[in-house]
Amino acid sequence: MIYLPIMFMNILQSNYDKLDKSKFVIAYYPIIDELDLSHPSKYMYYSVFLMRRVIYVFMLVLFTTKPLIAVIGHSSVCLLMILYVLIAKPFKKKVTATLTILGEIFVSFIHIIGLG
Repeated sequence: MIYLPIMFMNILQSNYDKLDKSKFVIAYYPIIDELDLSHPSKYMYYSVFLMRRVIYVFMLVLFTTKPLIAVIGHSSVCLLMILYVLIAKPFKKKVTATLTILGEIFVSFIHIIGLG
C-alpha cells in the first residue's frame, strides 16, 4: 500500500510521452479520462489520492488513543487535498473538481463524527 502511489507515479512519468497515443489511452481510459494531462502536477492526482489514504491509515493506527490528534490530522489532510484540487486543477471538468472537493468535505465530517 505504501509503494502503490510511488509505483503509479513512476508508471505515469515513464509513459508521459505515450499519454496522447491511442493505444495507451484505450488501455488506461478509466484512469486518465478525467485528468488533465498537460503537466505532471495535474496527472499526479491519483498518486496524491493514494498517498492520502496511506496517511489516514497511519494516523488511525498511531493515534488510536488520542482521537483529537487524529481528527486534526485527518482534517488537515482533507484541507490539503482540497487546496491541491483548487491550485493544481487536475481535472478537465469543473464538475469533477467540485465533486472531489465535496467528497473531501464529507470525508472530513465523517472522520470528525467517527473519531470525535
